[in-house]
Amino acid sequence: NAITGTHGTQVAGIAAAKTNNDTGIASLGFNIKLNTYNIDISTVDAIDMCARYSDVINMSFGTVCQVTYEDLVEIGCPKPLKWLGSLKPYNNPEVADEVANAIAEGVVCVAAAGNKSMNEGWMAPYPEDCDCSRIPFTTWPAAYSGVIAVSGTGLNQNIEQFVDVWNYGSFVDVSAPGFDVWTTDYYGGYEQVSGTSFSAPLTAALAGLLLSCNSSLTVQQVSDYITKTTDKIDATRFPYDGNGWNQYLGYGRINAYKALQPPSAPENLSYTNVSSYPRLSWTAGEWDVTKYEIWRDVGSDYVKIAEVNTPTTTYDDYDLYISGNNPYTAYYYVKAKDLTNLTSTASSSLSVDYNGMQKKGIELEVIKLPSNPTLYQNYPNPFNPMTTIKYSIPSEQFVSIKLFNGLGQEIATIAEGIKQPGFYQMNFDASHLSSGIYFYTMKSGNTTRSQKMILQK
Repeated sequence: NAITGTHGTQVAGIAAAKTNNDTGIASLGFNIKLNTYNIDISTVDAIDMCARYSDVINMSFGTVCQVTYEDLVEIGCPKPLKWLGSLKPYNNPEVADEVANAIAEGVVCVAAAGNKSMNEGWMAPYPEDCDCSRIPFTTWPAAYSGVIAVSGTGLNQNIEQFVDVWNYGSFVDVSAPGFDVWTTDYYGGYEQVSGTSFSAPLTAALAGLLLSCNSSLTVQQVSDYITKTTDKIDATRFPYDGNGWNQYLGYGRINAYKALQPPSAPENLSYTNVSSYPRLSWTAGEWDVTKYEIWRDVGSDYVKIAEVNTPTTTYDDYDLYISGNNPYTAYYYVKAKDLTNLTSTASSSLSVDYNGMQKKGIELEVIKLPSNPTLYQNYPNPFNPMTTIKYSIPSEQFVSIKLFNGLGQEIATIAEGIKQPGFYQMNFDASHLSSGIYFYTMKSGNTTRSQKMILQK
């Protein structure tokens, strides 16, 4: 964006003003690095440089060319000589190529949809008092394929609406506030500005915020997040079609809060008995869910035991053996993770009665509870810094598991309390410990068991 004069400073403030500092204004893209290029030198070169060093390009401008005498006569301008040499939108093929190349390289491109002429010829096809075509008009680069084109909204008696005198058309993707919005000025202060030039950087900032959550998001995924989480404002005046779109507001006004919400918790968690093991199933989540986490509690605490990628919505737990007599109970829940790496809350819990733990090999081996308290070797071992500790008890009793260093000094309590009969496992985090050999000891009833673990950092 141009930084010569006030326009670029105003746009930059909306895109990247700091927040959480009780000063001035705040932007959605407050934690971004802003690269600025002067389009007065070369629009093509500026876009090329942005594509090389940026993840998002904001284009609060339109490419233009001079209006010819023939243009004005053709559309019936009453004073063609007066307006000869004014400006009109122009589809610059060099700019088109640079924008296409940027998108192909994975750069998100956002552009302003344009305004009605305000005695600034590049904002509209023809001057204000020339009785010729006004809005709507096609403007570039907003109309290029793959660019997120942004129209403007403002408040009318505290009701947010499309700004009627601003541009619209079939190329509009979304809208954003752009009327009387506060931003930085060229002299170090703050001012109110209006125009889709200021709606676009707000949308570009949202794109940057999404990429800060997951830098591997594709251009299409960023666009989907922005367009699929909008608010359908001003629907009475401008109804949305069956796809949720109209030519004034696109898919609606952007909503950063909704775009950055974690997915909903999976629903309808249930299981069926398949060949004596439980098959969990649940209802598919939102469009942006990429995987599901499976969590299980066999008597100690919930531990994540697996992840499955979408579109799969089932998980077979081969660890548990189900028979006619099932004295033990395992509990499950499932979480969803989306493209921005946000994780949902847990689904409702599911209980499964089982006979014992099992392993899958050439033949099925059913592992019954040992008749005495048993402490198993941690896995992995050596480890860094997480490892899993398992134990079992045959009857209700008090259990204490403590960690000791090589000198016999107690380091931590891993588990302690009265436990019901069953198998238990827990994750142990040794990130606060130094490398070395440690021992963990279980005392249960009259039984004491110890195992050695090796922490290698």
